[in-house]
Amino acid sequence: MTRFINHSSRSVLYCALLASSASALDRYVAAGQSLQQTLDDARPGDTVTLQAGATFTGSFVLPAKQGTGWITIQSSLMNALPAAGQRVNPSHAPLMAKLMTTNSLPALSADAGAHHYRIIGLELAPAPGVYTNQVVSLGSGAETTLAQLPYSIEFDRVYIHGDRRVGGKRGISLN
Repeated sequence: MTRFINHSSRSVLYCALLASSASALDRYVAAGQSLQQTLDDARPGDTVTLQAGATFTGSFVLPAKQGTGWITIQSSLMNALPAAGQRVNPSHAPLMAKLMTTNSLPALSADAGAHHYRIIGLELAPAPGVYTNQVVSLGSGAETTLAQLPYSIEFDRVYIHGDRRVGGKRGISLN
């Protein structure tokens, strides 16, 4: 923005450079709402909070975004989970939101070049009776450049498991 102000017969030029930066948003996703749409809309710096106890069914994809700010995806009951650096166990699952795949696709994967995501306090698993090769897939193995690889994706206090009866092959597949 540029303004001219006249002070006692002399003109003074005032220039103000305004940096427009989008404010980080807290995005809440309740049971039945579209988690994928929220992930698509999220911007670096945002926090996506999922309703604890809710199950989000599908194969969700972390999209590639511009910038280096973190997008945090977390349970709404983070304060009831063990502190950072402490392990969770199956008894903590009711305090978490659950991402559940109903087929052989991963519950969570990342687009080529996706980066700067923190996944905290979530349960990731297949539906009962579903066998999956990987519950989480980061990279397809078909990447031909480093820029295509997902990177800077953190998993903290997550409970990743296969089906109790039919099992599963991998919790997290890194290609």
